[in-house]
Amino acid sequence: MKAHRGGLILALGILSFVLCGILMVVFAAGLHFSLEGRGATWGPIMFALIGIGLVGAGLFATDPGRGFPPFGQAEPGPTLHGHFHDVFSLLVFAGFPAAAFVMAAHFTGHGEHRWAVGTRACGWVLAAGFVVVLVAFNREGALADVAGVIQRVWLAVAFGWLTAVSIHVLQRGATVRSLPGRIDTAGC
Repeated sequence: MKAHRGGLILALGILSFVLCGILMVVFAAGLHFSLEGRGATWGPIMFALIGIGLVGAGLFATDPGRGFPPFGQAEPGPTLHGHFHDVFSLLVFAGFPAAAFVMAAHFTGHGEHRWAVGTRACGWVLAAGFVVVLVAFNREGALADVAGVIQRVWLAVAFGWLTAVSIHVLQRGATVRSLPGRIDTAGC
């Protein structure tokens, strides 16, 4: 029973990473058509890279450690799929702070100074948090014992910021770029 339950949890974890990554790439595409000016190119690119990172991190399981996997034993030591998981995860953990700094530049360019300051502050928090996550997962002791919690708090901050920015861009009625072959009916 435990092995079956463990397999189900693993499958749901993979599915959630892959689905979240696909939705992030779709968000990046939508953002591409919603932004103009500073950050209009690199913002969507950063979010697309985060999405690719999520898909890849989901497809390649992390190596066991610190009590994981909870149901049974996995291969000991570094594995190729564990290395791939780490590389794809780097796109997520480096991509969110980079996206925050790009979006801060976008908000500055549009005179949205409060959003720029808040987004820049969030970028610094995410960058510092990334360092803390790296240290926590590569050390022994008290910090290492809560590495998973630190990682989840970091992800909550990142996705909370993403949600706030998404809602803001949607509500402000950003100018939509013309799609290729699209007829502009705004003046009709």
